[in-house]
Amino acid sequence: MPPIVSSTRDFISTSPIIADELKKTYSGHGAPDVRACRGVSFKVNSGIVYGLLGPNGAGKSTMISMMVGIEKADEGDAWINSSSVTFDLAAARRDIGLCPQFDALIDNLTGREHLIMFAMIRGVPPRLMSTVVEGAIKDMKLEQKAGALTKTYSGGNKRKLSVAISHVANPKCVFMDEPSTGMDPETRRHMWNYISSIAKKRAVVLTTHSMEEADALCSQIGIMIQGHLRAQGTSQELKSRFGSGYQVYVRFRNDEVARDLEDVQKRLGTLSEGLVTDQSSPKIFRFAIPRTDLRLGDLFRMLLTIKDDFGVEDFR
Repeated sequence: MPPIVSSTRDFISTSPIIADELKKTYSGHGAPDVRACRGVSFKVNSGIVYGLLGPNGAGKSTMISMMVGIEKADEGDAWINSSSVTFDLAAARRDIGLCPQFDALIDNLTGREHLIMFAMIRGVPPRLMSTVVEGAIKDMKLEQKAGALTKTYSGGNKRKLSVAISHVANPKCVFMDEPSTGMDPETRRHMWNYISSIAKKRAVVLTTHSMEEADALCSQIGIMIQGHLRAQGTSQELKSRFGSGYQVYVRFRNDEVARDLEDVQKRLGTLSEGLVTDQSSPKIFRFAIPRTDLRLGDLFRMLLTIKDDFGVEDFR
């Protein structure tokens, strides 16, 4: 899939969330440059959950960091309700809610104290404070933990609190970086229902590794690979366009790949009996997986496991 190259500037006045040709490169001391985002553009209208789907290192979190002003883009810009993140960040942030990838919580504050603090920072009037905070606690089913210090919270409860914080001031544009990480299936399903309900009057950008989560939540899905937006559309559109199976390119770390190659073939072979393998270069092999009913999320999970278990550098 070639990268999607397009400009979204014409939609600044009509779409609450705009990313236009955003680029970011990280330069290390003596290490090769990492091109995290390579000119990514998309727009999100109100009432839409836009899912950024892709493996680790695809650039999803970097995109969110640039769009909310945590990271400065090397090139391009983002707009939040027509306010430029580059030139008018204060105005843009008034309409932003953020659930970061890693929970930004203070160990010695309770969940309720976090919500009160963020509500005050975001300008919730004192007369509405109790209603807003207690409503957020109830929505996230945190009643039993709201008075406990967050250092005692499980990973799932920390994610629930981070999601509650992102919505506490009723923002028009919400960014959620892997919001369901660490949750059990029942809690994850409740989270999905909650996000679907609050998205009806907001524009939401959500990152995930899971095609199941993207299917459940996202009206539009963008697939990011190695800093490029490679495809976007509804879940059904993507399945229709790319539903004749999958092609995966695997790069091995060492020239002596025979043993790892055999292990990878066996592992991928469990997904489809018709697996076809050919060699693109000394370290890169293409695996054609013809099975049409294979869920993309299952394939991603398999590839991430393979990368951890065998001598695999990366895949696409």
